[in-house]
Amino acid sequence: MANTEFQVGFKDFDNLFPEDFGERIAAQVEECVAKCLEGLNIEEMVSFKIEKAMHKVEKATQRAHEHAQRAQERAQRVQERAQRAAERAARKAHQVHIKVDATPDETESAESPAPASEEGRLAILQMLQEGKITASQAEILLQALEG
Repeated sequence: MANTEFQVGFKDFDNLFPEDFGERIAAQVEECVAKCLEGLNIEEMVSFKIEKAMHKVEKATQRAHEHAQRAQERAQRVQERAQRAAERAARKAHQVHIKVDATPDETESAESPAPASEEGRLAILQMLQEGKITASQAEILLQALEG
């Protein structure tokens, strides 16, 4: 019997609200939202956010440019050091070559290199391995060492 009473009570509940009740609630919600948004200037807010984002992009671009410039400067210094090392190696190889030519050892065969010349080759190859000179620079030095 409780089930029957509930159904009767539910039917009575339908009569509690007027037919346009949902429409009136929707209108009140729309009015409230309009009042809340009335004081806000959406265009200004969007413009502010865009300006803030653009400022961040400009700062990031500037930092990237500075980073690239420092990397380029470091690369230039490395290249200059390698060039100086190659020049020193060339001078040393030339000095070793002159010493070998000035005092030839008659007991050595033409196929075996002089010990000083071998030391020069090893020094050039060591600089190449350490990255102090490039392969083309090493080739030039080795050719200069051989005469």
